[in-house]
Amino acid sequence: MKKNLKKLIACLLILSMALASSTALAATNTPKIAIDGQTITIPTSYGTPYIDSAGRTQVPIRIISEKLGFTVSWNQTTSTATINGDTKIKIGNKFITTPYGTVTMDTAAIIKDGRTYVPIRFLANALGYDVSATTSNGVITANIITKVTLNISAASSLRNALTAVQKLCTSQKSPIQR
Repeated sequence: MKKNLKKLIACLLILSMALASSTALAATNTPKIAIDGQTITIPTSYGTPYIDSAGRTQVPIRIISEKLGFTVSWNQTTSTATINGDTKIKIGNKFITTPYGTVTMDTAAIIKDGRTYVPIRFLANALGYDVSATTSNGVITANIITKVTLNISAASSLRNALTAVQKLCTSQKSPIQR
């Protein structure tokens, strides 16, 4: 009897230590979000980014959109978040509708703790940005890239391409149209 009690106490102690360490590990593995390399602070009242079961970094759309300079409104009747009046995310849909077309996600927009969440890559792409991800010490940092540097070579190539298009268009017109 005494031996079984010791085994039970030992098992409970091991189980409680395992639970405590997994909770601490989960807290440290909350992904970080950055804009152009600068980590942003997200107050917990705005939601907390997390990694879903498929390994996607899910983010609350309001705080990310606002940090990028956009405004967000919510329509309770249609369960739709609207960014800058023209980009729409409806809860339960796998689509983000933008003025330039539709971005198809591999998961549906959800509500968690009263906040709308979507994968960061799809939100950034819908707003016209790219995302890079890095991992350091087990922590993922998703970086939204808003600034693109056009180097001289790329600018020269673009100019050459535009000149070629202009020549092609001019050569295709009949002498009367010129």
